[in-house]
Amino acid sequence: SNADAEPLGASMQHVLLIAVLAAAAWLGVRALDLVERFALGRLRIDMEDRGGMVEMLIPYATIEAIRHLLLQMFMGEKFGRDSIWENHLAAELWQTDLSLNALLDEVSMPLRDVLNWQVGSQLLLNTPPDGLVNLRCGDVDMFAGRMGRMKGNIAVRIDKQMLRKDEERQP
Repeated sequence: SNADAEPLGASMQHVLLIAVLAAAAWLGVRALDLVERFALGRLRIDMEDRGGMVEMLIPYATIEAIRHLLLQMFMGEKFGRDSIWENHLAAELWQTDLSLNALLDEVSMPLRDVLNWQVGSQLLLNTPPDGLVNLRCGDVDMFAGRMGRMKGNIAVRIDKQMLRKDEERQP
């Protein structure tokens, strides 16, 4: 429902506004005329205990070209689910690559100090050598663990899974 839909992030709204204004200027039409020619689709995807919104901006002209296909009943619609599609989507999502960043510490300092860095300059971190390292996906903390070595490489042993503020873990 629309009440459950999360609004676009401020940065995404800014990008969309710039794109709409640029396209309107290029086409020589009013921005409002251009906006009325698009549909915004919002999908909520949840997988295990993580999820998020996928938002798609689709021109109405694209939808009109396949309108007859969209009006057709598809397998699973009669019962509200399409298990073949669900299984395919789940299989593909498990194959998705993502980037995890290991965050040792965050330090605030004046730009003047950073611009004066040279080869050999040192950055003091406010964390002990055996302190926790946060593993992040984007700007979401996923895990915390301790840094060590394994087979000659630096490694992080995961000690706990981080929960988002809006999540509650069931025992």
